Amino acid sequence: MINEFIHSTRSNFIINSPSLYKDGLLVNELFKRSELDLVLSKQTSKSSPGIDTIPYSLFVHSPENIKNFFLNIINNIWISSNIPILWKTSIIKPILKNKKTLMN
Repeated sequence: MINEFIHSTRSNFIINSPSLYKDGLLVNELFKRSELDLVLSKQTSKSSPGIDTIPYSLFVHSPENIKNFFLNIINNIWISSNIPILWKTSIIKPILKNKKTLMN
């Protein structure tokens, strides 16, 4: 999308800004395995699963071929711009406080 914008606008700002063009190319690159590993290392083990019920620990403790398979799924979604509807859905569960806490 960014590359399309850069090529379609043809404004002086974009033409005279090689760094913006370069950034546009970088943004559209596929995700690398090292990036996936970095994201997995930054998450807490207490992360709750989403609507797909896949726990975070599954990704952390998966063998390399499963992580690579998941990376392929992410990159195919990135290329097609077709995000699964379940990935756009979240479940919010309110935690009600007891009356004693509310009165303080």
